[in-house]
Amino acid sequence: MAKNRKKATFHWKRLVALAVNILITRVFVCDCKIHANQKGIDLPDAKDMQHNNPIIFTSIGQLHLSLSATYSKRIRPERVVLNVGHGLKPTIGYFVAPRDGIYLFNFAGLLNDVDIANQCVLLQHMGHEEYDSELTWKLPDPMTLAGHSLVSMKKSEVMEYFGRADSSTTDYLNSLGFLHNNWWRLSGRLIADSNDLDAVAFSVAEIPDDSMESPKEFHWNIGNGFNSAKGTFIAPKAGLYHFFLQFAGQGNQGEARIEKPDLVLAAGLIGEFDEHSVEIDTICKLDEGESVFVSILGKIVVNLNEIKFSGFLVK
Repeated sequence: MAKNRKKATFHWKRLVALAVNILITRVFVCDCKIHANQKGIDLPDAKDMQHNNPIIFTSIGQLHLSLSATYSKRIRPERVVLNVGHGLKPTIGYFVAPRDGIYLFNFAGLLNDVDIANQCVLLQHMGHEEYDSELTWKLPDPMTLAGHSLVSMKKSEVMEYFGRADSSTTDYLNSLGFLHNNWWRLSGRLIADSNDLDAVAFSVAEIPDDSMESPKEFHWNIGNGFNSAKGTFIAPKAGLYHFFLQFAGQGNQGEARIEKPDLVLAAGLIGEFDEHSVEIDTICKLDEGESVFVSILGKIVVNLNEIKFSGFLVK
């Protein structure tokens, strides 16, 4: 009898634990589905300001805000999935840096372009127009685009996720064919504190067609890994690195690559009549002194103001 009573108590405890887990899971999932404009702006508290606490967020969806009565739409994140550190302000579509540091942002979108005059999605580092990352496309077919921004931000500086689509007709429903919200994503995270002496991160822009020439714009070169004379990243220390290349073509077929001297790490292709943005990325292990660079091949003509090469030491 006592043995059966213990077994019944054990099963009862397991049932209670299962019910609690289900309840917690349902609360978490339901919270993710709350519309952004129903959420308050969650301000950072004292704990979020402390060093060594993670700052990471991700959001999905595109909430359409009219810029004009008939022709334009503005886009901002609709649903917050994760917001550790309270940097993302979902109701206004801003990320406000909780503390000084180096931040990586990744964003992507898919648009069914039926009858569009102009369209873009970009990340704007408020007050620093030279650091903007922009995605553009001029295609009649659905196209998924992705981009990044690797920036050094001071506490309370703002990054805005901004999308805009201008219709050439007055009918929104027929001219703007936005697809499933899960195709629209914005995420970001702190990759290093400003006082991290081991950090290695760089971001350069406007790389000429001859990849051995020096880029015209140097945004960041923390750890001095990017060699401006050679237009090449040379690992200042051994480790695992993550590289991103964002570029846009103006027609003519060709490709852009992230390479080591003996290996193509990643490549992106532009078709003969394509005019749109492309992003490629790669994670690789480098020994101290190994180099990584960008190559532009074929007859592709890149928009210099839309090409950006970035990377950082993961560990």
